[in-house]
Amino acid sequence: MTDFRGLLLLLTVVAAVTLPAGPSGADTVARRDRRDTPGPLDVVRVEHSHAPRNEKVVTHTVWTTGRWGKKDLRNKNSHISFWFSTDGDGYAEHRILVSTKDGRLTAAFHDYVEGSDFAGVGPSTYLRWTRPSRRSIRVFLHRKHLAVDEYRWSVETLYRKSSSRCRFGRPTCQDKAPGGRGRGRIDHSLR
Repeated sequence: MTDFRGLLLLLTVVAAVTLPAGPSGADTVARRDRRDTPGPLDVVRVEHSHAPRNEKVVTHTVWTTGRWGKKDLRNKNSHISFWFSTDGDGYAEHRILVSTKDGRLTAAFHDYVEGSDFAGVGPSTYLRWTRPSRRSIRVFLHRKHLAVDEYRWSVETLYRKSSSRCRFGRPTCQDKAPGGRGRGRIDHSLR
């Protein structure tokens, strides 16, 4: 009986040492953002990681202070955008737009075209997404969409409701993350 327990313990230790770690640990980077914008789309945290069991898919998640749903994004000035810079110049070459289309919540990937503001640019690719909570959304992006091993990304939210008033009396509440010191984008290396 004792030899069996010893063998079982030895096999457990060997498995723990030799099996590769899952993607949920080392490749996850999260940043907090201040509560600084009125409305439910005030960003409080952003995170990137790899999809479970698929290293070719990266996930990007945003958490907000308030609960929101498809009705909160039905206004054309209300949406969540994930911005991706892939050539190191600081400008975004790609965007994932989370909004409401035909009464449904959607996440669509867009490439930048010179001279555009991403509005109505070319065919979009609809992406898989999940709602970890009523205050968050996670989008799944295959590496082939970015076509690089390193990129920088950020999140911008716009929220407009007839009764909302934001900074300087503006009717649309805008938040960008990451914020605070070193405000800008988050670096993500896929190597």
